[in-house]
Amino acid sequence: NEGDDRHLGLVEVSGIRNVQVFDPDTNAFEQTGHMKYQRWYPSGILMNDGKMMVFSGVQKLIKSTQLSSVRRAEVWDPATEAFTEMYTGPMSENSLPTQPRLFLAPNGKIFYGGAGQSWIPFGQAADEALWAVQQFFDPQTQQWEVIGVNPLGVHDTAYSAILPMDPPYDKMDIL
Repeated sequence: NEGDDRHLGLVEVSGIRNVQVFDPDTNAFEQTGHMKYQRWYPSGILMNDGKMMVFSGVQKLIKSTQLSSVRRAEVWDPATEAFTEMYTGPMSENSLPTQPRLFLAPNGKIFYGGAGQSWIPFGQAADEALWAVQQFFDPQTQQWEVIGVNPLGVHDTAYSAILPMDPPYDKMDIL
């Protein structure tokens, strides 16, 4: 059993791999493909092509398997109802806080600005100081690109929203 830590003398709280999709026609959730990694408090972002990318999440609450969040993104394809790991090498991996605030930017990349749920009991990461680094994830190359550092550091549980964009929709402001 994944996440079975009875040998520790306690019950381990683990993320799950199960994913359900809501069907408005039946007003019910239906099981779809499973993610490769267990994730507790991940973030999902809908892409322009209808696919869903999933980032971060903690595999286990007490006994972390990576000393951080899940470092690899996965993408769900509604046509196949299957997940694919987004990995091409070390630049594809990234430690992010749980529930990272992510946005699909006009350039087609995923923007992470240094905000998320950066503190949960026993869910901290060895490298969480790096969570203040602003980055883009390029779905085409499946790699992260550092673009700067959030001047105020990582923002714990910060609210973020995209402000209305003006034509030609090539500039995005985030509140």
